Amino acid sequence: MGFASWFNKESSFSSNMNNQPDWLESLAVNEEVNCKVVVLYRKFHSEETGFSVYVCEDENGDVFTLSGTFAIELMDEQTYFIKGTVAIYRKEKQVTIKSARLERPTSRKGIISFLKTLKGLNTRSEQLYDLYGEEIVEILINDPMRIAKEVSGIGKKSVESWSAQLQLLEEDYHVLSELLAWGISMRQAKKLLERFHGQIIALIERNPYMLMNEVKGFGFLRCDEIARQVGYDPKGEERIQQGLLYVLKEAMNEGHCFLPREMLLKRAKDCLDFKLTVIEMKQLVDRNRGVVEVPYSFGEKTYLIPYSTLYNHWNHYQRESSARGREKYRYRVISLDIVEIEQQLLTLQSNMKIVMEKDSVYLIYLHQAELKVADKIIRLMLENQNTFEGVQDDVERYLETNELTLEDMQKKAVEEFVSKTGGMYILNGSAGCGKTFTLKVILALMEQQYKKRKKPFRVKIFAPTGKASKVAKKATGRECTTVHRGLAYVRGVGFQYNEDNPLEADCVVIDESSMLDILLTSSLFEAIPAGCKVIFMGDTKQLPSVGAGNVLYDLIECGMIPVITLNVVKRQADHSGIIRNANKIINAEMISSCQDTEDAYVIWKHKVDDVHDTLIRSIERLMSGAKYSFEDIQILCPQRIGEIGTYVVNWMIQQAFNADPIGEKVLNRYIKKKLSSSKDPVDIPLYFQAGDKVIHIANNYSMPWYQKDPSGNLVEDSSLMGITNGECGVIEEIRKEKVMNVNQTMMIVRYEDGYVQYTDNFEELDHAYALTVHKSQGSQWPAVIMPVMMENYNMLDNSIFYTGYTRSVDFNCVIGQPEAIAHAIRTFKNRRRFTSLKERFLAEAS
Repeated sequence: MGFASWFNKESSFSSNMNNQPDWLESLAVNEEVNCKVVVLYRKFHSEETGFSVYVCEDENGDVFTLSGTFAIELMDEQTYFIKGTVAIYRKEKQVTIKSARLERPTSRKGIISFLKTLKGLNTRSEQLYDLYGEEIVEILINDPMRIAKEVSGIGKKSVESWSAQLQLLEEDYHVLSELLAWGISMRQAKKLLERFHGQIIALIERNPYMLMNEVKGFGFLRCDEIARQVGYDPKGEERIQQGLLYVLKEAMNEGHCFLPREMLLKRAKDCLDFKLTVIEMKQLVDRNRGVVEVPYSFGEKTYLIPYSTLYNHWNHYQRESSARGREKYRYRVISLDIVEIEQQLLTLQSNMKIVMEKDSVYLIYLHQAELKVADKIIRLMLENQNTFEGVQDDVERYLETNELTLEDMQKKAVEEFVSKTGGMYILNGSAGCGKTFTLKVILALMEQQYKKRKKPFRVKIFAPTGKASKVAKKATGRECTTVHRGLAYVRGVGFQYNEDNPLEADCVVIDESSMLDILLTSSLFEAIPAGCKVIFMGDTKQLPSVGAGNVLYDLIECGMIPVITLNVVKRQADHSGIIRNANKIINAEMISSCQDTEDAYVIWKHKVDDVHDTLIRSIERLMSGAKYSFEDIQILCPQRIGEIGTYVVNWMIQQAFNADPIGEKVLNRYIKKKLSSSKDPVDIPLYFQAGDKVIHIANNYSMPWYQKDPSGNLVEDSSLMGITNGECGVIEEIRKEKVMNVNQTMMIVRYEDGYVQYTDNFEELDHAYALTVHKSQGSQWPAVIMPVMMENYNMLDNSIFYTGYTRSVDFNCVIGQPEAIAHAIRTFKNRRRFTSLKERFLAEAS
C-alpha cells in the first residue's frame, strides 16, 4: 500500500472512529459485548505480549476499535465472533477482548483471503474458489482427496497438509482463546495445548484447580476465579480441599511448618467463603428489588442470599464509590460451615496429604522433613567419635607458625570442633566476628589430624546460594558449591546424593546456614554419611530462610548441639564504619555517617524525588571518585513495589545509565510509576536491553556455558554446566535470528564465570540494578546503597535492615527519611514461626 493510500485509509477510519456506533455509546464501561465482526486492519501488535489493536466492522457496518491480548493474530477481511467488555481509551469507547472465535468466511474475498493463510495454498486459492465456490473450505476439511483427484497439479500430500492446517487452526484458535480469556498467558496456553490438546478445556471445566500443578504462577485464588467462571460448586469437595492445602502452602511461604488447627480452619473459611463482585451485586439488586431471598445460580446449584445483605453491601459501595477499583471489590455472601471444612480436613488426612499431630496440622512433606532432620542429627551426635590427641598443642603450634591470633571464643571453637571426628557443631556470630577466618583454621587443623593418621581429609563446603558459595570459596581458599549442586540435583528427578548414595566426606560445612529451610536441610542430612562431622555457620541476626522452618535458630535453641557464638568484632574493627554501624543496628541504635573511616554514610532525604536524585548522583560519584565499576555497586530495596521498590528503581537506573542501548529490546514487565504529568501511577514498560545488569532467579542445572575464543566467537565450555539462583551478570547482546524459518530472540549474558545464552524464554531473568534485601542474602558487593522510606513501612524491620546493611564490604550509603531508618532499626517484628524441630529434639532426648 502506497503512502497516500495508507494515509487516506487511516484518515477515513479515524474520522469514522470519531463517530462511535450508537450501540457502543449506549453501553456502560465494563458492560459485556458479544457480536460478529470483520477485521478491517491491525493498528498495533506486540510480539512479546500478544497485545494488539484492530479496527473492526460490525454486521451493520459500524466501525470501532478492538484491543487486548489475542491467542493468534487476527486476519484482515476475516469474520470473528468476539466476546469482550466496553473500555475507554483517550476519551473514546472501544472493546477490550476476552475471546475471539474465527467464523468461517462466506464472501469470495473472505474465503480467498482465508485460504491464502494456509502454507502452500497462496497461489492457487483463487483457482480453487472458482472451481468449488463457497464449499471449498468444507471440502478441504472433510474430503480433501476429492481435490487431489479432480484438480491437475495438486497432489495428495498438499491437500492433506491444507486439511490438517485448517482443522488445527479451528481447534487451536478456539482453545487458545478460551485459555487466554481465563488469564492464562500465551506461552502457558500453548504449553497446555501441546500437552493436553483439545481436551484441556473440558479438563479445566471439570476441575479448574488442576492448573495449580500445571501452570507456573497459578495458585488457588486464580484457579478459584476460573472456577467461578465455569460454574464450579463453591461448596464442592475439591474446592474445599484445595483451599485447605492452599492455606497451608501460604503458611509455608510465610515460614511455618504447620498451623494450629483453629487458625487453619479460620484462614480456610475466610478464603473459601463465597464472594460477589460489586457489579454482580448491582445486577442482583436491580433484578430482585424487594425480594426477601435472592436466588443466585452458580453452576448447577442455586443459592439464596438475603436481599438486605446485597442491598447493604451495594449501599456501602455507593457511599465509597470514589475509591478507584472498587468495582472489583468482593463482598462475602455465602459462608461455608466449619463442619464442612473439617470434614474435608479429615479426607485430606486419610488421603495422606496432611498430618494432624495433636493440635498441629502439617503438609505431609514438611512433617516428614522435620522428623528426618531431628533423627539424623541425633544419630550423628550419638555415633562413636574418635578423639584426636594433642589438639591444644597443635593449635598453639599452628598459630605461632602462621603468626595468627585468636580471641577466646575463636580459640574455644577451634579446639572443640577439631578435638573429635564426627558430631554436629554450630559456629554463630554477627558480621565481622571472624567466622570464616575461624573456619579456615579449623579445617587446616582437621586436615593436620587426618594426616597424622595417614588418612586423606575429605571436606565439602556448601552454601544455599551460588553467590554465597563464591564468597565462601574466596574466603576459605577451598572449593565451595551450592547445596543443590553439591547433592547433584537433577530437575524432575531429585538429588543424586541421598540416603542410598551418601556423600564421600569426613566433614560437611554449611555457610550462611540461617538461609536453610527445612526441606533443603532434610535433603542435605539424608546425604550425610555415618561418622561425618557437620558444621553449620550462620548469623541468627539475619533474616531466616525464605522457605519453611527456622532451622539454625531451632538447632541452637534445642540446647543439645555444641554452639560457639563469636562476640568480638574482628574484621576491620578499628577501621570499618560499616561494622560499627552494623553493631549499632544489632543494639537498636541509630546509625550515622562515619567521617573518620569514609566508608559508611547516612543521607537524610524526605521526598521520593530527592531520594531518586541522590541515589543516581551517588552511583555517579562512586564510579568517578572512588573508581568503583558499575557491577561493584548494588542497590538494595526493602521491597519490589512502590516508588522506592526494585521495579521502579531498576527502570530509573536504566534510564539514567543505559537509556540508548545497541540492538534489540525484550519486554521484562510493565511497572507502576508516578510521573510528574500524571496524578496516579501509570504502566511503563521495563525492557531487557544490552548493558543491563540482570540476575538469574532459578536453579537451572542443564544450562550450558560458553567462553569467547580469540575471534570473539562463543565456544561451549564443557567444564561448566548449569546456573544457580542469584547469579548476577550483564546482558552483552540481544539479537533476533531466523532458525529453520522460525524467528528467535537470543540474549547473551556475561557472568563472572563465562557466558550463558538464552533463547526466547527469559522467565529465569530479572533486572538487577536494584534487588530486594531477601534476594541479596548470602551475597556481598564492594559498595551498597540502600534507599529507605516510610512507604516501605511494612517491610521495615531490624533483621531486614541488618541483612541488607551487612552485604557491603567496602562502602555503604543509606538514603532516606530519618524516621524510616529509625523505624527499621528499632522494629523487631514477631518472627515466630510455627516449627517443631526443637521439640522433636527434646522428645527424642527424653
